Formats: sequence, C-alpha cells, structure tokens
Amino acid sequence: MNINFETNAVISNDSRIFRLIYSKKSISKRDISDALGLSLPTITQSLKKLYGLGIIKKSGYFESTGGRKADIITLNGYSKIAIGVEMLKDIIRICAVNLDGNIIEETFHELPFNNCETYYEQLGSLVNHFVDNLSFPLSAYLGVNIAVQGLVSKEGDFITSGDLLEYTGTSKTVFQKYLSLPCRLYHDTEVAAFAELWNQPDIKNAVYIVLNKYLGGSLIIDGNVFQGEEFSGCVIEHMRLIPNGKNCYCGQKGCMNTYCSVYSIEQESQMHIDDFFTLLNKKDPLVERIFDQYLHYLALAINNIRMVVECEFILGGLLDDYLKDDHLKTLASYVNNIAAFKNMEFHYRHSVHGRKAASRGAALKMIEEYILSI
Repeated sequence: MNINFETNAVISNDSRIFRLIYSKKSISKRDISDALGLSLPTITQSLKKLYGLGIIKKSGYFESTGGRKADIITLNGYSKIAIGVEMLKDIIRICAVNLDGNIIEETFHELPFNNCETYYEQLGSLVNHFVDNLSFPLSAYLGVNIAVQGLVSKEGDFITSGDLLEYTGTSKTVFQKYLSLPCRLYHDTEVAAFAELWNQPDIKNAVYIVLNKYLGGSLIIDGNVFQGEEFSGCVIEHMRLIPNGKNCYCGQKGCMNTYCSVYSIEQESQMHIDDFFTLLNKKDPLVERIFDQYLHYLALAINNIRMVVECEFILGGLLDDYLKDDHLKTLASYVNNIAAFKNMEFHYRHSVHGRKAASRGAALKMIEEYILSI
C-alpha cells in the first residue's frame, strides 16, 4: 500500500486519526494519543464519528499491561468497495477492491468496442451485473472508475484524445447513462502505474512501460504518477522510433507503438501472441528472428527514454506474462550495448499486476481518493 499522506493542507483530527489507523492496521487509543499528541477526549470524539461511518471497528482487546484491556481499533475493510473497469478494443475487465486495497473479485468479458449506444448499454449491463453479484449494501460502493485507451480531461469527465478507438470527445455521461453507480474516466496507463505503486512502495523514480496489444507508458517521479500539464505525463507510445517507418494509428509513421507493442509482434509473425511464444519456446528459427528484432527495437526505445530520464523501468502489461528472465537479460544486454555511457546499467523489474493493472489501478485510485477525503 502506497498512499502519500504528506500534504501542506491543514487536515482534521478525524482525518489524522483515520490515516494513522489505516497505516497501522491495528492500534489502541493510547497509541493514537502518543503518535499524534492528541488528548484522549479528542480521540474519543473522532473515533465516534469514524465508527459512525462504519470505516473502523473494534476487533477485540490488547493484552493487559496491568489495567483495563485496551480496545484493538482496526480498519473495517469491507465497509467501502470500489469498482474498476478497463476498456480495451476487444474485451473489458472488471475488478472490485475493498477499503484495504484487497481484490475481492475480478472478471473479464469479450466485448468488441463500437462507439454506439448498444455498446455502452452492454458495458453498463455487465458492470451492473458484476456489482449486483457482490451483494454488498448500496451504501458500501464508492463508484466506478473506468480506465480508457486514450487521454482524459483533468476532471475525468471526457476523453480528450482517443484515436485508437476513434472516440475523442466522448463524455462520461455516455457511460453513466447505463451505470447504476457514479463513474469517472481515467487514462489507463496512469492508473495501471498507480496499481504498481500501491504494491511496490519502494518505487521512487521509474518509467512504466505497458507492453499490451497497443503500447502505453507512465512516468513515476518521487513515488507519484506524473500527470503532465495538458495531456498525459508520458505518451511514449508515440515517440518516433524509426523515421518514416510503419504507419501508426495516431497518423504518424515509425512510432514506438508500431515496433514495441504486442500488435507489432502479431503483425510481423501473422500469428496470435500465444502461438508465437509456443513456437518461440520450441526455438522456431523464424520466430526467434522476429523476437530478437523486437527486443532490439525495445532496447532502442528504452535507450532513447533513458537519455531524457535515467531511472529504473517497470515492464508490465500483456507481454509480461510471456517474458522469461532469459528474455529480459537479453533485453538488458541490448540496452547496455547501445548506451551512450558504458557505466549506465539498465535497471528493470517485473510488473506485479501484469495485464490486470489498469482495472485494479482504477479501483485503487478510488480507494485512495476516499481515504484522502476523510
């Protein structure tokens, strides 16, 4: 769990106490007083409010140290539930996360995208059915965060750039019409990176490369996903890798997406990624040649990125399920061989969430927002 509780704003005692309980998991009233320097009557008053919200509970007693046993105060993890949805070209993923940040349930459905009323109605029906089957009271649900393939406005109310699915300008009201819970839109790679941060709080500065059907990326600075000014903070998929190269859906030629995505492998080999890696594991010469060329392109892209920001890389997305340690060692050697400075070691790590990062991250982002709102 990686929630940045640091803020310059003045926060209430209720918030301070709740954040302490959340980070400690179990604590006594006396420990709260010692940690925050608050009086016991003040703490009692705040705890009454938090109990009233249902987000904390008593979970037994600590061992006695000579006097009355102290209540064990803990988070009530199932008091709040967030729903995360990832929209892809051919499928949707749906995930439910509780206040603890634990995954309760997740699923996916094949649903080819079509920018029409029928599609949004089907999407809403699948999400509503998923929520209904969880069987929590309506008051427990915080809402639905939808991770979309495209850039999103700061307020999360419309898609500012959605060339891949050709739905630029689509408002969240189109989604909301068929959803029983309130929704907000997010750029998929940014919430995917947030999911990685949640489970790997030691990440400080990194570039997260999402090796999906179509490429994506996010920049992490000082443990936070960089948002950028007007657009995204790290649209690496549209960096020019090969001048006058292959056509990209954005209208440019030679983008990183056209050489480093799963789609680029499937196009070059004319086979599904599952079949491709089956043959690769059997050392098929043609497949080995295509994959080696792919790793060279990816190494070139990573080296270019490192000339702007020198940090570690997180490799996630669909392809992460297929990449073995030997593949990554080969990639690292290619990156190091073309480095401008020979003492620049390529540092990388695997994704924790793989292809499920965006749906999980969308839900986790809502959990963070709720916690920070207390």
